[in-house]
Amino acid sequence: MKIFRAFVYLAVLLAGLTAGRLISATGAACSEVVRAWQQRDMEACSAALARVAGASPAQAFETLLSLEGDEAVRWELLRQLLKDCPEAGPAVMDEYLKHPELHRDYTLGDVCFSGCARVAPDRAWQAMMEQRVLFMPAFLPGIARGMAQKDAKGAMRYAEKISCAMQREAFVHELLQEWSAHDAEGLLAWLRAQPDAEKLARHVGWFQLKIKDAAQLAVIAELMPESFATERSSLHSGVPRPAAEGRWMQQTGWLLAFPAGEKRTMLCTAAARGLMQIDPEAALKLLPEIRNTNVRHQVMSTVSAFRAAVSPQEGLAFANALTDAVERRNAKNSVLLTWAQNDPAGAARHAVESGDPDAKIILSQAAFQWALADPENACRFALEHEKPDEASAVKRHAMLKSAVKIWAGKEPVAAARWAEALPAGSAKDAAWYGVATAMALRMPEEALRRAQDIQDAAVRRQALQLCLMSWLYKDNEGPVKWLQQASLDDETRKALDAYVKTRVAATRSGHSESGGSFFISDAISIFH
Repeated sequence: MKIFRAFVYLAVLLAGLTAGRLISATGAACSEVVRAWQQRDMEACSAALARVAGASPAQAFETLLSLEGDEAVRWELLRQLLKDCPEAGPAVMDEYLKHPELHRDYTLGDVCFSGCARVAPDRAWQAMMEQRVLFMPAFLPGIARGMAQKDAKGAMRYAEKISCAMQREAFVHELLQEWSAHDAEGLLAWLRAQPDAEKLARHVGWFQLKIKDAAQLAVIAELMPESFATERSSLHSGVPRPAAEGRWMQQTGWLLAFPAGEKRTMLCTAAARGLMQIDPEAALKLLPEIRNTNVRHQVMSTVSAFRAAVSPQEGLAFANALTDAVERRNAKNSVLLTWAQNDPAGAARHAVESGDPDAKIILSQAAFQWALADPENACRFALEHEKPDEASAVKRHAMLKSAVKIWAGKEPVAAARWAEALPAGSAKDAAWYGVATAMALRMPEEALRRAQDIQDAAVRRQALQLCLMSWLYKDNEGPVKWLQQASLDDETRKALDAYVKTRVAATRSGHSESGGSFFISDAISIFH
């Protein structure tokens, strides 16, 4: 008996020591999570969180909640945790359910329900149904994605339980999209056997499919909707690298060896649209098989932009060599816009020094990009080199207007001082135009005062209208009162009064125009 008691005592002691070490190790891992988070070392934070979850998924979840800062980053850490430690999914969802204050955080809920459904689909489904008023249909997509990773074919049975046709279709869509990314062979075999395969095919993520041999191209050609090749809406989210490796559309050799006919044309057209996102040069190889004019133009423009990103001159050479006038123009525009994005100063110099009339389209865009990094020099370059279009006063100095507008959005006092120092003339009017329209959202009355300093009547009228447009977006009374008191010539007052009355009436009737929203979004980007 004494020996037995000693053995029991020793077992309890060892269990206590083991538990103590586990608690100590978990506590240390929690501290490491916090420390890595504070140091913005997400890799170390994720690794430490996985160690916590190995001992207690619930504690890992609570540790994440305790971190202060960007929720999006925290939920992404949780998503990664459930990917690396899928067995933690049910416990994490249970812990989430204990926090009713988080139940309307649908991003977090999606992560938790998806993680649980991946391991325990019945449990995730039951938890959603127990609070269906709150959780349906918000978490149906997450549950569908989770189920698809374990047993997509079995998950289709849950679709039959959804009474609402719209919700059922959304569930099936998410499930088939996820299935497409994980098991193309199994999905195609299943789809081929379905009586409603044509309807279900609309939900397949065709650009996600990986195939093992050329024979499977025939199955894709049989099942893929013909409209997928050309419809813009059919082009689901792009396929980024490196996840794109191994997709069927990258097998250009197999595609070009496919028996000639309508099916090969359809496959090559669809493949080219997918390849434009990840490998434009490969899409170019398929061009002889593509008959759709829009897709052909898209391929040429994308290849031009792709080459221009490496060398603008190479991109221009490719675009200028095209024989079709529409393709040549579109491709050249893509080159110039890409150039403006990547090297705005170089693009601006080309536009004003090359004598290329097509290059004028990028002046405003180049000025915008250049001014984001170096607004004063962008303004100076525009002032010294831009040749104003004498045919239309309101279209003159596009580059200068754009550059000053960006500068005024960042440093309104400096930009206004620079504009004030310019000699009278069209350039000074353009500078005040940029200052006024940039200030319109936050300081509408000051913006209007600046706009009134513009000498050219047409430019002044346009600037005043744009300033009032911004003001009307947030206040109907202020612009009306300002107009009543402002000193304006008769023609300007008449035009602005008619504009403001129309906008105010439209707002009150609930049919406001979209122009104000467009300009406001532009102004927000300026003041960001």
